[in-house]
Amino acid sequence: MLIGEPRPAPLIAANPPAVADPAWLNRHNSHKNNES
Repeated sequence: MLIGEPRPAPLIAANPPAVADPAWLNRHNSHKNNES
C-alpha cells in the first residue's frame, strides 16, 4: 500500500494491528472467546 493512496491510509490507521500481527489477533480472539 502506498502512502499516497488516501483510502488504505485511514483504513490501516483505524484497523487494529491484528492485520499484520497474528499474535495480537490470536490473543484478541482468545480474550473475546473467553468473554463471550
